[in-house]
Amino acid sequence: WRYIISMKKQTDIAIKLTNVYRKFEAQIGKDLIARIRQSQ
Repeated sequence: WRYIISMKKQTDIAIKLTNVYRKFEAQIGKDLIARIRQSQ
């Protein structure tokens, strides 16, 4: 049982990290687009 619980925790952590990374990536994307528009 402990093994199954630890596997679930690892999965939850991986999902959280993925979500944070996607938000971070989206924010960088918006910043880059804004800079490109300003420089033109």
